[in-house]
Amino acid sequence: MHIGVVYICSLVMKAKDMRNLCAILIMFLGITLNAQSHVDYNLQEQKQAILKAVNKIRVKGCKCGRKRMAPVKPLKWNNKLYKSAYLHSKEMAENGFFSHYSKNGNDVGDKLEAVSYNWKNAGENIAEGQKKLSEVMVDWLESKTHCKMIMHPEMTEMGMARVGKYWVHHLGSPMPPKTRRVKTSYRQG
Repeated sequence: MHIGVVYICSLVMKAKDMRNLCAILIMFLGITLNAQSHVDYNLQEQKQAILKAVNKIRVKGCKCGRKRMAPVKPLKWNNKLYKSAYLHSKEMAENGFFSHYSKNGNDVGDKLEAVSYNWKNAGENIAEGQKKLSEVMVDWLESKTHCKMIMHPEMTEMGMARVGKYWVHHLGSPMPPKTRRVKTSYRQG
């Protein structure tokens, strides 16, 4: 299994916490997303389960690596972020590659702009090989950089998709009205 994280900005949990998180994830998310298509299952139900799992972690706070992350506001589901996550996971599945960049070299910011998401902050967690949502969440939370992305206080919205063995989690916050991007900085973990 592989995981990866990237964060674009206008910018390990204790054993007991991990056991509690695993129990919560298994209880709420003991589901396997259908690898065939993003429409073969009850999408609304899946979106709510994903959002609930991520927000449960965010509002409680957690430890990412050695750093204790304070609780942050819950995220809202955004269908444009879901679409960009779905399209990137689909592209990786169809072409057999694993990367934060698309085949044409587009980064997460480019991918969000392609679905008309005007972002102020954008981030991406990717994973390969996990069979269930609970597995990918545990892997991301055990990774300091992925965990910090999930806990990033400036992120306000998210979308997540899986096609085949490829998982993509897009996070963002929209650009305020009547503003434009003048500088972009990148940080990868």
